[in-house]
Amino acid sequence: MLTVNVLGHTHITYKGTLVPLSAKAVALITYLTLERLPQHRERLADLLWSTAEARKNLRVELARIRSAGLDIFPRSRQLLYLEHVTTDLDVWRSRLSSGMDQPELAHWLAMLRGLPLSGMEDLGSTALQEWVDQQRCTLEEQVEQVLEQAHRRFLEDNKPWATRIIQARAAALGYHLDVPIVELGRPVPATMPTSATERVLDVPAAEPEDPEAGIPGEERALIGALERARTQPQAVVIHGPLGSGKSYLTEHVLQAQDWLTVRVRSTRLSRLVIASIAQELARVADAADADTLRRLLLHPGTLEEDTVKLATLMARLPTPVALVLDHTQSAPVELASLLEFMLMAPCAAPRAVVLLSRTPPAKSPLCRSLLRRLDTTQCTQIEMVPLTVAGVERILRDHDHGHASVERAAELLQRSEGNVLHLLSLLEQEHHPAGFGGVRLPDPVREQYAGEIDGWPEPLREALGYLSVINGEFDVSLMRVALDAPSLPFAQSVLKEALERTCLVEQEPDTALRYPTLDLPVRQSGGSGLYAFRSEGLRVSVAAGLPHEQRQAVRRRLAAALEEREPGLALYYAERVGADQLTERLRRAYHARLNADSPLLGTPVSEYADPMRMTVPVVQAPARLGGAALNTTWQGYTLSRGTGGWLSIVSQGRSGHPRTLRLHVPLPAPEQSGPRQVRVVWRLEVFQGGMDLGPLQAPFALRLHRCGDPEAHVFTPDVHREYAEDGLRHVPHANLKAGIWMSHRVTLPAAQGPDEVLELGVRGLDVALTLGQIEVDGVDLLGVAQTQGTPVVLPTPRALSRLN
Repeated sequence: MLTVNVLGHTHITYKGTLVPLSAKAVALITYLTLERLPQHRERLADLLWSTAEARKNLRVELARIRSAGLDIFPRSRQLLYLEHVTTDLDVWRSRLSSGMDQPELAHWLAMLRGLPLSGMEDLGSTALQEWVDQQRCTLEEQVEQVLEQAHRRFLEDNKPWATRIIQARAAALGYHLDVPIVELGRPVPATMPTSATERVLDVPAAEPEDPEAGIPGEERALIGALERARTQPQAVVIHGPLGSGKSYLTEHVLQAQDWLTVRVRSTRLSRLVIASIAQELARVADAADADTLRRLLLHPGTLEEDTVKLATLMARLPTPVALVLDHTQSAPVELASLLEFMLMAPCAAPRAVVLLSRTPPAKSPLCRSLLRRLDTTQCTQIEMVPLTVAGVERILRDHDHGHASVERAAELLQRSEGNVLHLLSLLEQEHHPAGFGGVRLPDPVREQYAGEIDGWPEPLREALGYLSVINGEFDVSLMRVALDAPSLPFAQSVLKEALERTCLVEQEPDTALRYPTLDLPVRQSGGSGLYAFRSEGLRVSVAAGLPHEQRQAVRRRLAAALEEREPGLALYYAERVGADQLTERLRRAYHARLNADSPLLGTPVSEYADPMRMTVPVVQAPARLGGAALNTTWQGYTLSRGTGGWLSIVSQGRSGHPRTLRLHVPLPAPEQSGPRQVRVVWRLEVFQGGMDLGPLQAPFALRLHRCGDPEAHVFTPDVHREYAEDGLRHVPHANLKAGIWMSHRVTLPAAQGPDEVLELGVRGLDVALTLGQIEVDGVDLLGVAQTQGTPVVLPTPRALSRLN
């Protein structure tokens, strides 16, 4: 039977096999399936194409559908309709049963692959887009109702382990269930199933954190600076990109330390800074001082006179005061002398100045000047590191008064791109009856990005609007195509300014990280020559300001320019603009570039590959190990290792072809000759390869390869045959399940010499996994991370929460 898959990225399958169709063909079949009524050809043509040749385009698309093996439409009728077709929602609903065991329930929930009708954005007319939005809301309501029904059934059958899985999956996908909350980590009733498969779902509850080790380094540094302020005034520069959590860290620590915070949000003019400080102090000063401050605001004197007055009034306050200035990367340097005077004037209580900057102090004239004026013992620089799962857990505990779970933290980290404002906005939306509200950027985040974009010069804003149409990374030559081939100096000037403002970032070179230190390799002189937007949220926000006609024009140029080197990506652009002749040529060129055994060509689902028939090696959660906590970002992934020793890898989810993360782990010398045995204990929670953009390399969740061997072992869903790529023969291991600890074993040939290296690889658009244990001949490789002091045991991490 023909199945329209709407619970995630929209696609068509026939008897379990993916049917390769264009985006317009998928939209046509989906529309007819969900409408369930005959539709006139003219109406369908106008919905799908906003051009004069809409009817012709429809005839061409119907012919392509027939050539793909689907003879589902009558050739001579004006009314089109579908018979004997179902949706994966119907299949999913029919399979609901409270008698499912853990593997069956996990497989049932895995059918929910994300936002319904994904991939149908920006297709066809405005009327079609309105229909997609309406249908998406309806589908989300139906999914919520079925999940609530499943939750009630398992709760009535006294199966709390199942209700917890359902809650975690619903939260991961942004659904709000009107059901009793069964908290993860709570003691399990005696009626809970005790089979090995089901037992691993209830990971032990979190142990109390060590009060020192559980505090992130940035927070400890700020607390330390405030402690030093009790003996001498302090200046603190907290720097990091937009959304990295500078404001959240500052407010969190100052509130906990009971400091009076004087916040200055506009720092472009010194006079506005003085006025902002006066307004804030007027709220807490006594009647006489408040009257003085009001006169200062209404009848200002010179800048120096008003600075002296403010410093005198601040000196009389009996509580610790922190001046917090936003956006200091663009503040005037003359503020340094004013801040120095207010900071160093004799006072009754501790004083500190906290400067929040999007750039390091060396690139901020104000920060650089103020730090030079003070003694080194009075200066602290704090760089905001990428947000990790553990960092999100801390925010959750603060926000929800102590309740947090790794599953929820990881999902929020994925959805927010590590942007703290985005994260906090999602937490606010959780408490709204509509839940997360899909994958759109929350309004506060859009406003934050819009404020940044409005501050760009008009030529830069226009140029970045064209570049925002590019999915993924680009070089200067592709920039010139998107910009409609202006001169090379113009493209280089745009790039220079965008990099200085951190609108764009240079991509890392294709080099492996070293474990256990996660050291970043030394950059090559000259860099990679590839660039991308700082975050996907920023790219989407910039693209939203570009008119549809201009976006389509850029896509046409990109499709033509990428035909030779990236035919799959060119095909994606061509399909979005309805370039029919070019689309056909690009589809043939893309398939011709792939090896005959490439998984990207599609693999029929056989009985052997049926997930319900697989035997998954399920194990208990591995023991935690000691070692120093580390985290970094590389190649579009965030890697974090807590002091418990487990290694978390979460992709940043930027649109485009996923890059390949490679991690080199030194192997211990073999104690005897013969083959080497490798055992990996891990969890895979999220995997989406990003194949809709036509990559030339097959994605995978995890790859194990000993450097120098001709063979690699890959672990990824839906790949069941060997294939050649990267000069290696890839042996697939498809017996995977979502959300459980698995143990996989592979055999390597005998050692060829000393200093062998095991390479761990990850390649996917949306990936979240946890490595708990990697053993070679019985020696655990993750355990070598214990490099300093006595290991501190942190709470047992739970796994991440969804598999697309």
